[in-house]
Amino acid sequence: MISNVEDLEQKHSRFGIASFILSLVAGLAMCGALVFVILLPGFDTGTQSTHLFTLVVGLVFCGFFLVDFVAIGLGIAGLFERNRKKVFAILGIVFSSATVLVLAGLFILGTVNGNS
Repeated sequence: MISNVEDLEQKHSRFGIASFILSLVAGLAMCGALVFVILLPGFDTGTQSTHLFTLVVGLVFCGFFLVDFVAIGLGIAGLFERNRKKVFAILGIVFSSATVLVLAGLFILGTVNGNS
């Protein structure tokens, strides 16, 4: 006989939780960096500090773009864990994939508009 009801309940996937948290952090960080990119032309003084700021924002985008791929990998690993809930793994994959697709779309849009 089962003496404890908690033994029957599945726990959340640790990989899934990590994927979800990373996807939220990366998404929020990229949204914050995007706000700075939108506001940057209003403060463009042509100085070296402005160019340094642009470089830092670009590196933030690249870094968190890579973090999103790690989150996707962790989410996939969370889907394959046995006897675990998959909710956070699925949410992590969805949020990270959405962030990657939006950022790729913005990059393509900027490239097309920059050449014309």
